[in-house]
Amino acid sequence: MAKGPSVIPGLFYDDPSAALDWLAKAFGFALRLSFTDDAGRIAYAEVELGAGVVAVRCEHGARRGGGSRRRRPLRRGRGGGCARARAAPGQVLRASRLHGGGLRRASLDLRVAARKREPRVSQRVSVSTRVAAAPAEAFALFTAEIGAWWAAGAVNGARWNGVLRFEPGVGGRLLKSVGGEAFEIGRVQVWEPPARFVFECREQGDATGACTEVEVRFAPAEGGTRVTLEHRGFETLPEDHPARGGLAREALLRLWGQCWTERLEQAKACAERGRRGR
Repeated sequence: MAKGPSVIPGLFYDDPSAALDWLAKAFGFALRLSFTDDAGRIAYAEVELGAGVVAVRCEHGARRGGGSRRRRPLRRGRGGGCARARAAPGQVLRASRLHGGGLRRASLDLRVAARKREPRVSQRVSVSTRVAAAPAEAFALFTAEIGAWWAAGAVNGARWNGVLRFEPGVGGRLLKSVGGEAFEIGRVQVWEPPARFVFECREQGDATGACTEVEVRFAPAEGGTRVTLEHRGFETLPEDHPARGGLAREALLRLWGQCWTERLEQAKACAERGRRGR
């Protein structure tokens, strides 16, 4: 399984959501992981570009007037990054050139404007990866092989035990089999191949209790498909719910972020192995 870097540089913004949009448009960063705070705003995220990963966090004590201000050194002539930054939404406050040792670099002082958002209250975790397969292939492999990749993620130190499978289509059950016995742990809410599927996720044997919701989206991307998984609705779970593991909100979302990152990387590996085996 692919592992992420052990050290990740971080950027701090008053409005991480607007900053993530700007980083994507200006440089081509893709979302890798994010989770929200109590108000539904992004509290922490990771974005990737090639083999590089950068963390984005909310900066407390925002400056008056909104927005975030950071100085970024942008090297010229590497994929047009400086030009893309100028063209992306946001205000270039100052541009200067530094010369030394034969290295020519442009330094941009940037302000990313805070954008207005409808209030969101759902606590959610999002993870994303790119798969070397077309959306239709990725959708079929992800859903048919859910039992293979779901087992990869650990929740509160406990690995998955049992075999998992979908009944395809809206209303289909998500079944966990252990020792020859099958238990329903969710239902398919949306089934739209090859674009997305949504299912509820609940504790085994708890057909009427609190549940969360998982959505997996498949979008065409360079070299294959961008797969994005969002797990939402943690605020509906009681404090003593097993899925919380006795953890506070941020620790809980970090835990599930790591769990889904592991699962999605395993799903990617399964999908690409299945494609090569055809």
